[in-house]
Formats: sequence, C-alpha cells, structure tokens
Amino acid sequence: MNRNVPWAGLGVNVENVIDSVSALDKAGLNWEVKQCPVYTSEGIIPNYVANIREDTGEYLGIVSKSRYVIVQNRDAFLFIDELIKEGLTLESAGTLAGGKRVWLLAKLPETIILNDKVIPYICFTNSHDGKGSVRVLMTPIRFACSNTLNLAIRTAPRIWSTIHTGNILTKISEAARTLELTTDYMDNFKNEIELLATQKISDFQAGTFIEELLPTEDAFSDRKIMNIDTLRSHLWYKYKEESDIQNIKGTAYGFISAVSDFVTHRQPQRKTDTFQANLFEKTINGHPLIDKAYDLLKAV
Repeated sequence: MNRNVPWAGLGVNVENVIDSVSALDKAGLNWEVKQCPVYTSEGIIPNYVANIREDTGEYLGIVSKSRYVIVQNRDAFLFIDELIKEGLTLESAGTLAGGKRVWLLAKLPETIILNDKVIPYICFTNSHDGKGSVRVLMTPIRFACSNTLNLAIRTAPRIWSTIHTGNILTKISEAARTLELTTDYMDNFKNEIELLATQKISDFQAGTFIEELLPTEDAFSDRKIMNIDTLRSHLWYKYKEESDIQNIKGTAYGFISAVSDFVTHRQPQRKTDTFQANLFEKTINGHPLIDKAYDLLKAV
C-alpha cells in the first residue's frame, strides 16, 4: 500500500535551502507580528494586546502585555542553522490556524532499527497565539510504511521548549542542547522498539486492547456502536493482515505499529478542509491513541 506521511501536501517544499531564513522566505513565512491595543465598548483593556500579522492584518491571539514577548519567525528558528551544519536537512515549512503557529520540518540521517529504516523527523514550531512557546518535537517515521512512532518514552523527552535571545552564543547553545536531546531520544527510542519487539501478545490481548482503545458505552446509539465496531474491525485488519506488519505480528511492536498505521492513514467518512492540518498537529504532539496503546502495552 502506498502511504503518505501526515504532513504530505502541507506547507511548501524547502529542500536544498541553505538556512532557516531562506526557508522562511521560500515558504512566505518571513512576516512579522505586531501588537495592537484590545478594545471593548468600555475602552481599552489594560495589560493585554492583540498579536497581528503585519502582512495580512490577521488576528493571531490576545496576550499579556507584561508577560508575553514576541519571537519573530526569523529569530525563532535561527538556532536551526547550527543544526544544519551537523547534518540536519530542512524539508518543508508552513502554518497552522492561519499563522497562529508556524512550523519548519526537518530530518536527521536515517538509522536502522530491527532491519527497518527509521527517519528521525524534527518539527520546529513558533506560536503567536499566546498558547505556547518555540518548541522542538520529535517524530520518527518507520520508512517502509510512513508510520509515525513518536512514543512518550519515560526516559527521554519527545518535546521541549527553546530559549531565545539575540546572543549568538545562546543560539549555539540551544542547537547543541537540541542535538543532545534528539540523540538521547533516538537512543532510548531504539532501545524501546527493540524491547517491544520481544514482548509477545496473544490475539486475545490484542482484541482486548482494541476494545479499550475504541470503547463503547450503553448510552451510545446503535449507529455509533456500529461505527465503532467498524473502526475496531479496521484496526484488527491492520494488525493481522497489513503486509508490513507481518514480520512483527504477535508482538507489542507490531500492535503499536498497527495503531499508528490506523490513526495516520485511515481516511475519515467526511474529510474536512482542515483534516490534514489537524492530523499533522495531533501527530507531532503525540497522537493520543498511540500514547494510550503504548501505555496499555507497558502495563502488561
């Protein structure tokens, strides 16, 4: 089966650019954010301002005037340039929610885990809605099936925030920290995958896990129960029959790969205009169904 990564078709291809600013320029993201007073019928709201895109005038969020500091896109990603020197390759760039969040997607050289090619993708995001900071999000991809496996490993963070000042030494320090955390995550990820591959699970356990992942309730309508039964059948097929799961079927690794395949590549009955972007954002933050499956397997 031909499968695409969750961000397929999103953003602008920025491969072969030389640095982060060039990537932003190519993707049309090198715009600035300005702040404007917030008014009500009673007058200005004190201590709060609205973040506005200067190029389009689009509203991005209301933030605290005293606590929030704007990090312009070109400043947010400058530390990535140090990582490019270490082998990081930029791939695409875009926005979510009309510019409230801006992202750059990159990858490190592939690694081999259990004879599978795994590509460590890294998503860098900058938020202008006041709900987040500049973050780094790990998203390893199993190349054979484009399944995302950014597991919430207890021994290594998969998401972290960065520090931003105009000091070049700080940027170099953040790049070194990011590279260290990335390496730490991938080392722990490899160990965890190898452990999951040795953990045997029965068909009965797999069926029980699927029921817990996709539960029903007495209060549900017959139609909703029927829809959930359909989803359960689909996930069961992924686990038992999907060709790229066969060599790891009957293991915890096979099960969590099937769950990832299910949430990453299943098409909804009614596909909205924001479906792909929502899937991308949910994936890079750690898909809750994959996290739940991982917790179930670790509890056995």
